[in-house]
Amino acid sequence: MDTFATVSVLLAVIVLGVIVIQLFTASHDDRLATLPSGRPRRWRLWPRHRTEK
Repeated sequence: MDTFATVSVLLAVIVLGVIVIQLFTASHDDRLATLPSGRPRRWRLWPRHRTEK
């Protein structure tokens, strides 16, 4: 049971870290917009159908 609790806590921390990174990058689009692709790097994480509209 201790192992399950440890794994669940680690997963929760990882998920929170990803959310914080997403919010941080979303507030700094001007810096990411200077990439060679011309698009913020975080757009690659979103589904394709949103960019094809």
